[in-house]
Amino acid sequence: MKLFFLFLIISSSCFAKVSLFDSFQAALKQEPIKKSLAQIKQKEYQYKQLRGAALPQVALNANYTRQDASGVQSNFFRESQRSVSVGVTQRLFSGFQEFSTLQKQENLLSQSKIDLVLTRSELLNEVAKSYVQVLYQIDEVELAKEIHTLSQKRVEFLQKRVKTGRSRQGELVSAQALVASNLTALEAARANLVSSRQYFSFLTGFDANIELKRMDAKLKLESLENYLTKVEESPSLKIQRLNLENAHEDIKIAKGDHWPTVDLKGEYFVDRESFNNNGSDWAVTVSLTLPLFESGKTYSNVKQASQARLVAESDARYLKQGLDRDIRILYNSITSANQQIDSFEKAVSLNKQNYNIQLKDYGLSLVNNLEVLQALSQYTESRSRLNNLVANRNQDYYRLVTLLGDSFENN
Repeated sequence: MKLFFLFLIISSSCFAKVSLFDSFQAALKQEPIKKSLAQIKQKEYQYKQLRGAALPQVALNANYTRQDASGVQSNFFRESQRSVSVGVTQRLFSGFQEFSTLQKQENLLSQSKIDLVLTRSELLNEVAKSYVQVLYQIDEVELAKEIHTLSQKRVEFLQKRVKTGRSRQGELVSAQALVASNLTALEAARANLVSSRQYFSFLTGFDANIELKRMDAKLKLESLENYLTKVEESPSLKIQRLNLENAHEDIKIAKGDHWPTVDLKGEYFVDRESFNNNGSDWAVTVSLTLPLFESGKTYSNVKQASQARLVAESDARYLKQGLDRDIRILYNSITSANQQIDSFEKAVSLNKQNYNIQLKDYGLSLVNNLEVLQALSQYTESRSRLNNLVANRNQDYYRLVTLLGDSFENN
């Protein structure tokens, strides 16, 4: 009994179908997401590094000096000197550059987190494209098999008629040529299916021959206005806005070079042997550096940062325009495809019905062989066109929602 249940479990796992959601969850465990998570950690440590550099720095300093004493007659001269001290260094003022640098790094950290959302969306789009492509190639293989079977039946039918003299030998040869052509198309469809499955396996880590669930015939499509209002919150536009903020911070950093810098340094000597053993145990130094002339370097840095800000502003506007355009194009394409799919479903049914009628009429000598072949070709083309329309519609739909940063968490 235990072996029987074990067999059932193994059998069910072998024949289990995976959905697009399952495929996306599997893809999240692959390298693109791991890379984005590592980049977030990298930016967090970079932020901590910059913040630490702006805080007081404490160091233990030790010095030992030994010098030539020959010819020296002074009683205060020492052949060796040493000092051990604890020093504290703190930048008091630098034109507020440290604040702008920290803000810029904080923006970069935010960018990396938004980039993770963008990566998830792009990964969903890529997985959906591959998933739909596999289903499309499966349909194309099934269609090629059906046409090949119909063509073989046609050959067998004509062979019997040729023997009885009711059909010409040329009609049989043309039918046999069609069988050979359809066999070539079947092999090409199978090769395309293998290629599509291999890429799907690369994205998800699933076995290449795993069975996929069929997608819903009707996809949930909101109004065009709803999609357009989501553009402002799209991850790609958020990242570009942070780039613009960083461009403003770069201007502040460049302008900070016009300001003086003030540093504070303090030392407490734990052990000190110098010219005078009774020297002080501590020392505090405040230093000020005021730039007077730098040959136009700071001026050029400010102007360069200002131009970079203009470029960032232009990129943000262009990106928004591009998102608006892409959303309108994809939405119209999906809407048009839905209408065409309804028409082609009727056309496929009618073409299949027409082919069967042509076969019967040929048996009654009411139509010729060319008309039968044309009916079969019309059925083949309409069925293949329907498969292509459905695949393109589904791929466009997931491209539309992922452009706005949506994934299964939001959908």
